[in-house]
Amino acid sequence: MSPAPDPAPLVEVTAAEDGVAVSVVGRPAAPPPFASAVLDADGALLTWPDVTGPGLPDAHLDDASAAQAWLWDLYGPGTARAVAAAGPAPLRVRAAPGALARPLAALALGHWAARWWPASRLDGVPALDPDLLGLELAALAHRCHRALPPDEAADLLLEHRAGIGALLEEDPPGLAAALAAVADAAGLDGEGVDALLGAAPPPAAPA
Repeated sequence: MSPAPDPAPLVEVTAAEDGVAVSVVGRPAAPPPFASAVLDADGALLTWPDVTGPGLPDAHLDDASAAQAWLWDLYGPGTARAVAAAGPAPLRVRAAPGALARPLAALALGHWAARWWPASRLDGVPALDPDLLGLELAALAHRCHRALPPDEAADLLLEHRAGIGALLEEDPPGLAAALAAVADAAGLDGEGVDALLGAAPPPAAPA
């Protein structure tokens, strides 16, 4: 379960030659790099400085026009308008976390786990199944499709299709249906994917 975003954080929006920065105001000093989660979004790089409490990310927008397609659903309308009007003088606005705030934070946390999960036999921390994690990320990427490159969910599903058999045996609630939605939207078929489509109930439309 992903941590809930801050209810209404204050963000600062500033334009520069290389784009527009959106920063959550009042964050503590940044933790080490391995404790940060990052995510490439359409037109932006999103950064959660502390993976233990993601909240809303900081963002560097290198294509503010492309990012307008999803800014409202992450930071709320006030921040989207501030980005459109951004100049060298910082603008501070109250964010209103939207429908993408939780799934994007969960997706970033999953990518962090794929890279940094502290598996340790000595400490009793089990390793993650990379294919099951990859399939979970594919389902999350589908939920976040408005903010991501168009093929990200399908690419993750194909990369980790070796885990589909184990997934269907374990049957995590809703995951097979979510992945069937990924395959259906991308027109995928073939080994593993056909079994997934045949076993999953009709997928619901993404939020």
